Amino acid sequence: MLAPAWRALWPGTLRGIENLPTHDRFLLVANHSGLGVAECVTLIDAWIERFGDTRPLSAMAHTALFSLPGMGAVLRGFGCVEATRAGAAWARTNETPILLFPGGDHESMRPVWRAREVDFAQRKGWIKLAREHDLTIVPLAITGSHVTLPNLGGTKLLSYLTGTRLIGMRRGPLPALSILAALATLVATRGSSPSRRALASVGAFWAAALVPWVPSRIGFHVLPPIEDRGQTEQDLYDEVVNVLEAKLENEPLRGRVGSD
Repeated sequence: MLAPAWRALWPGTLRGIENLPTHDRFLLVANHSGLGVAECVTLIDAWIERFGDTRPLSAMAHTALFSLPGMGAVLRGFGCVEATRAGAAWARTNETPILLFPGGDHESMRPVWRAREVDFAQRKGWIKLAREHDLTIVPLAITGSHVTLPNLGGTKLLSYLTGTRLIGMRRGPLPALSILAALATLVATRGSSPSRRALASVGAFWAAALVPWVPSRIGFHVLPPIEDRGQTEQDLYDEVVNVLEAKLENEPLRGRVGSD
């Protein structure tokens, strides 16, 4: 029901599918942006539109998301698995490729002015995963998504202030829209008790936290597979990050809606 409106604001373009292996033993390694909201929904839509049910894909999602009421069922319904070794093993047992965002919440919460950076925080578990399951590493560059939900940063301190620590996330975001919503609520509730004002402002913060509000065409660029030649984990890590950043450098920060 929401697809027409979503496609009008955040249309997706899936390019480079000729770079996908013909087999199912591959690992899509992607950058993560804009708290992941717009790009994940758009990717689901673009992937299903292109492949239907002929090429299922298991996306690895933060374990904290599965603990939210109802969210676990929704994620599993779309084929997601928890970002754990057990989740990866389940996907491979069912012979589905895996999509992984190594940067996770750390990268998706980076400030909007660092949109062209790829920051996996030196996490290399995906390399061990690929080698353990003999998976071909395929970089997936995602462009145009970081500006959809302008964020001013994400820190461990904010996880305590915003409450994300309660669901197991180590960082909390600081979206621009959430700040405005919280401040507006404080002004609107002048005269109320301090506790009521604080509770209302926190509620307003979270009501706006995961709302993308800047229209943008989101590009999904499947890049040529990276050959694992037995190089060190750091060399393989750097090679994947470099090809992703090179693609981000050559694409607009905000994809023009209505263009293709």
